[in-house]
Amino acid sequence: MIVGIPRETKPGEKRVAMSPANVKFWCDKGTQILLEGGAGDSAGFPDADYVAVGAKICPSRTEIFATADIILQVQSFGANNVNGDDDLALLRKGQVVAGMMDPLGSPQAAQKIAPTGAT
Repeated sequence: MIVGIPRETKPGEKRVAMSPANVKFWCDKGTQILLEGGAGDSAGFPDADYVAVGAKICPSRTEIFATADIILQVQSFGANNVNGDDDLALLRKGQVVAGMMDPLGSPQAAQKIAPTGAT
């Protein structure tokens, strides 16, 4: 399983989806963690801290979304009403996103990802 952690893009957001201690826990269990370069900087976690516990640093946000099975974000589209739609365009069918999305505050974001019709 590959987990991707992109840099937060909502203005003013300083958190990151996982600390190096969380990343170490999952890497020790065999999970591959991809982190967008600089994702932890605002939270006080430099890339070197993540590399030291087993994460791989990716220079491209596009690479994170193209490779990861699961995307972890603090504020995903819906909750990030400033530029969250940019990430929506990068999602693949079947990919899991874990992060705040605020479907009641931004119902249009929920509608964009809701399945239509029977499968």
